Amino acid sequence: MPKIQRIEPVLLSAPYAHAQSSEVRARLKSGYRTCGLVEVELDNGVVGYGEAYLAVFAPRVFEQTVRLIAPYLVGSQSADIGRCYLQACSVTHYWSQQGATRHVIGAIET
Repeated sequence: MPKIQRIEPVLLSAPYAHAQSSEVRARLKSGYRTCGLVEVELDNGVVGYGEAYLAVFAPRVFEQTVRLIAPYLVGSQSADIGRCYLQACSVTHYWSQQGATRHVIGAIET
């Protein structure tokens, strides 16, 4: 059974709409939006990606949350999704039982 070897955040940013768009002018000072992916690599070489919408609004929070959870899951059996989910939740329960951390946990789960 393959084990989780590595979990890393991946941030991708690109221009969002045209510079004169009302949304860009009102909300996006930089004019860019960020997509947050979690890259999970197994010890058999398989690599998978999951997306977390949190990175659109808080890319650094997304990135640091992935880095917080990753060490607790590396070495786990990849097929034991339930145990990995509970482990990730236990790492973040103290400060967030919903919202931001659930975005990241969902991306890892994917």
